[in-house]
Amino acid sequence: MNEAEPGALIDPSPELIEAMTKNPKDRHVPATAVAAGGEVLVTFNLSDFPVASCNPYGVAAQHPDECVKHLVDLDPAAIRQSITRMAGRRKDPPATSQDVRDYLGEMYIPRAMAPLRVTASWALRITPSTPASTRRSSFSATAAMA
Repeated sequence: MNEAEPGALIDPSPELIEAMTKNPKDRHVPATAVAAGGEVLVTFNLSDFPVASCNPYGVAAQHPDECVKHLVDLDPAAIRQSITRMAGRRKDPPATSQDVRDYLGEMYIPRAMAPLRVTASWALRITPSTPASTRRSSFSATAAMA
């Protein structure tokens, strides 16, 4: 993570970790959010971070689907660009933007991905090394969604 975003690793003090009212095995998570000055703790495990344990520190726990949905609402073009970059990094197997969006929508963040209607301008990522069978299935899926 530090390679992608220098300074991203935060190490909260032991006193701050101890001050958290959460289960001892999870106290480091909200403590890190507080130490980083974060306002939102993004987690699939909302039950481990109830409002009563987060609010006193000005932190809200939020499901990734809700968080990304807010980002999509704010700047859908930026999210499309991010998805395109994610698809471009996929090598084995290669993936189109639509593949990545569909996977995220099916597995993790369905509400966030729903408004990102697929269009040929950003969804179809075919390279000369893309197998012919993938090209056909990607094109037909894109054409069906357009």
